[in-house]
Amino acid sequence: IHRDVKGRNVVLECAASATREPPSSLARVPIQAKLIDFGLACLYREPRPPAPSSARAELAGTGSKKSGLRSKAEERWCRKKVGTLRYRPPEMESKTSSFLATGALPSADVYSFGVTLRLLVKVWLKSRGVDVKVWAAQGG
Repeated sequence: IHRDVKGRNVVLECAASATREPPSSLARVPIQAKLIDFGLACLYREPRPPAPSSARAELAGTGSKKSGLRSKAEERWCRKKVGTLRYRPPEMESKTSSFLATGALPSADVYSFGVTLRLLVKVWLKSRGVDVKVWAAQGG
């Protein structure tokens, strides 16, 4: 989980950026968005369903560490409230949320990406001289 998705951490790569094509033809060139800066990233592991009682007894007898579980340090790191406040999901700020129990989830990155897209559209509309409040009131 990235945990800090925002405009500054997205780089756009244009396939024709190295060529000398006129700007009018660049409108048809595909653009790829790439996420950078994984300094706050956290490894997400899908929660494992509880094992049947017979399997638990077998695992208890082996004394081996179960694979797929996070270490205590990883658990603490994934529960830290990090990232840019403006892009954090509301459940990360709530004191009664499941965030405290589960730590960072992929849905947090989805929320941050949505905020990033919303700001991108807002800036794009303003650059075209569109009043964003009027546009939104009209169902835009």
